[in-house]
Amino acid sequence: MFSNMPRAHYDEELAHHQEGVLDILQRAGIQVQWNDNDGGCKGACDRVPHQNVTDLKLSGQCIDGECYDEVLFHNLENYIDNLQQDGIIVLHTIGSHGPTYYNRYPAQFKQFTPPATPTRFRAAPSSSSPIPTIIRFCMSIMWSTKR
Repeated sequence: MFSNMPRAHYDEELAHHQEGVLDILQRAGIQVQWNDNDGGCKGACDRVPHQNVTDLKLSGQCIDGECYDEVLFHNLENYIDNLQQDGIIVLHTIGSHGPTYYNRYPAQFKQFTPPATPTRFRAAPSSSSPIPTIIRFCMSIMWSTKR
């Protein structure tokens, strides 16, 4: 997404010797900031200011080393208020990567439960049912887009 190379012909070594879109924006005088909540930028932000917001370990926002994407907004208004020039902020969300969808939203945000099925139609319990996973995925999307 930040490289001019198509995925099928991506060359990591070559990419390290080329400017990406963030480098070009920065060179054009735009203040660039990359805030990361998904384990790193894979080189896309190596030459621009960046912060791994997971390292902030904000109380109530993180579970087992993973944080809700809401941490990306921590101090963001202050950062924007203090911009001295045009700027761009990349918010690299953990989003809805599986399988730990249930870690992407707080328990109090749980809004859906599996649909009730009349007893006579209820199938035997199965761990392969996609319904719980689909529900958790939907809640993770709703939480990510609630702002």
